[in-house]
Amino acid sequence: MITKSIAAVIIGIVICAPASAQDYAIRLADYTNLRAGPSLNSDILAIAPPEAILEVHGARGHWLQIHYKGGDAWLADWVGFSRIEEEQAVDNCCFLGWPCAGEADWKSGYFGFQNQTCAHPGFVIDGSQTFVAQVRAALDLLRELAPQWYAYADRG
Repeated sequence: MITKSIAAVIIGIVICAPASAQDYAIRLADYTNLRAGPSLNSDILAIAPPEAILEVHGARGHWLQIHYKGGDAWLADWVGFSRIEEEQAVDNCCFLGWPCAGEADWKSGYFGFQNQTCAHPGFVIDGSQTFVAQVRAALDLLRELAPQWYAYADRG
């Protein structure tokens, strides 16, 4: 009986708390897909414009859950955005997935973001030599023909 009760509580927690609470706002850097669920396979509900401010109230994996038109929508956490705190945009490399370790790191991250020089590992491609060569050739072509989309993918 106790085992069943514990199992029911655990299942209830897992089902009722699919996204962790976040409660902050972000300002988008680029046009961004807002999706019906936390997946690239989910339907696109809308495309939010650059500078749109969205309220984040949860997360699941690498997806942010936001309020959208009275309901919820999801966006990938690897898209370009700035976190807004106290009505000020915090534009810093530290909000792009790298933790700031102190004041000096914070200042360096701020100027790096402003100058678009946030360090990141770039594209990491695993696979056979043929696969890696084909992906690199496709990325080179993307950089040549659509530099804005290459930059978008490179930030991720």
